[in-house]
Amino acid sequence: MNPAAPTPPVLTDPPKRGPVRVIRHAVLVVLVDAFCLMFLAWVLPGFGFAELDDAVLTAIGIGLVNTFIWPLLSRLTLKLSVMTVGLFGIALNSAVVALAIMVMPWVRIDGFLEAFLIAILLGFATALVSSALAIEEDSTWYLARLRRHLGGKEKDATETQPGIVFLEIDGLAYDILRRALSNGSAPNMARWIKKGLMNLERWETDWSSQTGACQAGILHGNNSEMPAFRWWDRIEGRNFVTNHPRDAAELEARQSNGRGLLSDGGASRANILSGDATYSQLTMSTVLKPRGAIGRDYAAYFSRPYGALRTAFFSVAEIITERISALRQRRAGIEPRIKRGWVYAVMRTWATVIQLDLQVSAVIADIL
Repeated sequence: MNPAAPTPPVLTDPPKRGPVRVIRHAVLVVLVDAFCLMFLAWVLPGFGFAELDDAVLTAIGIGLVNTFIWPLLSRLTLKLSVMTVGLFGIALNSAVVALAIMVMPWVRIDGFLEAFLIAILLGFATALVSSALAIEEDSTWYLARLRRHLGGKEKDATETQPGIVFLEIDGLAYDILRRALSNGSAPNMARWIKKGLMNLERWETDWSSQTGACQAGILHGNNSEMPAFRWWDRIEGRNFVTNHPRDAAELEARQSNGRGLLSDGGASRANILSGDATYSQLTMSTVLKPRGAIGRDYAAYFSRPYGALRTAFFSVAEIITERISALRQRRAGIEPRIKRGWVYAVMRTWATVIQLDLQVSAVIADIL
């Protein structure tokens, strides 16, 4: 999709969220946490409140901890969180919340282990309910906290240079997108076109119509000697596979002149080639390169107190869904079909849950 001629839209920051919206969000988060705490007090022995109002006070206390203490701790322990795939962050946040619960005089709790378990269960419940209600996705509190977490500052009001987000939807054909626009499957794009902000244009690829060649052409302006997604290189006497890290790095070295599309402060997220991006995450051509500060690209993800718990919950749900779908496929005798074992279920979960959460958080940080 290209900006509509002759007057492309002016890109500006979204309007500032007012205090009413901030307060409304804070109240909603407290109510969700209070409800989860009351449910846990009902089902778990050794935990309870003298009055129902105490659950609200506890939720407020936990919210203050996650707002003011957790961002600092998560930033200091970011390397450990990344190296343990979020497990250290989960344990640390649960321990901090558990200590906060224990020092609240109105809470009846048997000991630290009970408080730690309650903190983990509360994290799971809060992450699930918050995702269902889309609480954090439009949160002034979260965005402001993320700016502090990244060490960033508010944008200069005089800055007029817009940024651009390039989104590649792999394998999406023109006719399929047209159908999605007409049947309501792509409402935002349809609205942009209806308002004259964007045009939908057909783009014919060259004879190597695959992801690697397209990315090389877009990001580096050159996709020569990339005849397919995988091919036999007669000069080197070996097979090349575009999405293998070593092969992707060599292919980018061949195509790049050091001034790719993303070279001037740009970011590459979940690509095959990086376009010489200053920041790169989950990009095949750079995944084997020595990195600078460990975890910088994951800071946005780990700044959420329950981010890793949310990902863990939906990862388990995705694996269960995939195993059920594979079983139904076999029982129905659907052919042809691929082998859909546990390895496939984990790979699907990585692609559809874990990688998605990391990408979305990273792009939010890039925009901020």
